[in-house]
Amino acid sequence: ISPLCPLPLEKGGAVRIWNIAKLLSQKHDLDLVCFIRDERELKYESELKKVFKKVTFIKRKKLLNAQYLLSSLSHTIEFLSQNFKLLGQVLFSDRPLLSLLYDSSEMREFIVNADKSKKYDLLYAETFYSIACIKEDLRNLETPLLLIEQNIESAMYKRLATSQKVLPIKMFMEKDVEKIKAEEEYFWNSI
Repeated sequence: ISPLCPLPLEKGGAVRIWNIAKLLSQKHDLDLVCFIRDERELKYESELKKVFKKVTFIKRKKLLNAQYLLSSLSHTIEFLSQNFKLLGQVLFSDRPLLSLLYDSSEMREFIVNADKSKKYDLLYAETFYSIACIKEDLRNLETPLLLIEQNIESAMYKRLATSQKVLPIKMFMEKDVEKIKAEEEYFWNSI
């Protein structure tokens, strides 16, 4: 279970996932379910199937880049209007933006069905937010779940929040860092 498509090999996380999968596939059958941000990522399916028996793509929610937000008033208005629902969810939820971006009913259904099918010896998840959708179901899984964290996301986001100059955005980010830390700890303690 991956928060991103392992191909192309342009990001450290993708390189890591791809290389681990290539090694594991030499002795094990692997399936991949990964989030994609763009339909163009679908073109990697045939290459992925050289390592994975089955590949499932799930579209991740989209958020315009915050740098876009600061470039002009018209961009700020566009950012807020396109992300209004998601940002509202973040404001009135104990869930961080990162988890809400990956909160997918399609992914939840996939994981719950994979667990019920008893088809898998292990569910391997890269990052807590890739499985954000099963927060409520986490302790009910019967299939062992291995959660791998490449980063401590709350520490990374804290550095970003600290460097933010626009006060309302800085305050939003600082609150979100607290939510990320709480969610990380929840997942780490539940598995």
